[in-house]
Parts: sequence; structure tokens; C-alpha cells
Amino acid sequence: MKNLFLFLIALLSIFSCQKKELNNVYEIPDNISLEELFSLKNYKTQRKQKINDSILHISGTNGAFFLEGNFNTKLSEKTGFWTLTNKNDSKKIEIDYLVFEKNNVHRNQVIFSDKGIIDTLKSKFYHIEWKVENGVKIMKLNFYSPRNKEEKFMRADLNYFISNNGKKIKKSLMENNNGKYEIKIPLEYKKGDEIIGYFSEYISKSVKKEDSVYLANNTIYFYKKVE
Repeated sequence: MKNLFLFLIALLSIFSCQKKELNNVYEIPDNISLEELFSLKNYKTQRKQKINDSILHISGTNGAFFLEGNFNTKLSEKTGFWTLTNKNDSKKIEIDYLVFEKNNVHRNQVIFSDKGIIDTLKSKFYHIEWKVENGVKIMKLNFYSPRNKEEKFMRADLNYFISNNGKKIKKSLMENNNGKYEIKIPLEYKKGDEIIGYFSEYISKSVKKEDSVYLANNTIYFYKKVE
């Protein structure tokens, strides 16, 4: 995993997006943000379990909300998947925190689900599966990167590295649907091979008040080891 993070640091690009505000797990309000819902300071009742010298598993409650995930004590940052549930319904939010260094944390995936079914229109995430087509084993990657009506697609790229041949590959992607991308990579894989890389979507949006256009880069890092 150390090599994975070193490689991802080398691949790191500028990431910016608008903060989406939420009232509870799914409703949109004016006063509470997703960041606040996942802020540990808002969960006074907490349990901590030591995983190793640098990682604690923390769970906390605040009214109907239950939050849990791993915390890097050396960097004072959340790491990996954190999950927020509401005991009053079956909805869930998961945020995948990727820590490059202290004060440099990337919200890699944000997944909204209900009864185990992902809301692909709201969620930012990736999915990898293996298939065999015409006797050739392929890797199928799906990336979901939702955006609002004011945001205009510019381009999307996929950069990845495969450990069995040492090659770094870059591909341009076309949209399948609004914010959904799919690519199939036919290669010879063997057990233990690692595929590491990132997907980047570039969008533009007009800002009426300032009579200008801003650009944004939405990035999802991914890792897969062949079992």
C-alpha cells in the first residue's frame, strides 16, 4: 500500500468542486453541509478502537445519526471509507477519504444509497469488474461523476499503470450518459497484478453574477489487485 500512495501522490492533480449542502441524509437545505454531517466535533458520544499504532476506528452518534470510520492519528485526518446512517430510514452516505499528507485529503468517492442500492445520479464513485469476452479477460471500469444542469462537459481522461508490464497509459473517454463513463481494457492479467490510476472529468460553468466561466476538474483515483 505504501507504493500505492507514493504513486497516487505522483498522479495528484488539482481537484475542485462546489460544496453540496444537506439538511439530513438526503434533503437539501440552506444550513447544514455534507462536511458538517461528517465532522467529528458534532458527535459527542464516541467510541474509539485501536487498529494499529496510527489508526483508530471511531464511531459516534448524534440524535438519529450514526457515523463511523478510521482515523489516522499521526496525520489527524479521516482515512478510507466513512459511513453515515440515520436510524429513522435505510439511507446511507459513504465518503472515501484519500490522505496524501497532512492537510491534503481528497474526497475520492461520495456514495448515496438506499437499501443497498446506489443512487448513481447523485453519487461520485467507480466500479471495476472482470469479464471474459471472446476468450480474452478484460477489465471493465465504470466511473460516475454527476453534475448539475449549469455544468458543461469539456473532456474526460483516464490514466493508469499496470504492474505486469510497467507501462503508463492515458486514454480519452467519451460520455455514455450524463456523468457516466465506461471503458473496457483487454489485457493479459495474472494473480497479483496491480492496476493503479485516476479518472479526471473537466467541466465548465458560467457564473452569471461575475459574467465569467469557471473550470473544474473532478478526479477519482482507483486501485485494483488481481485476485
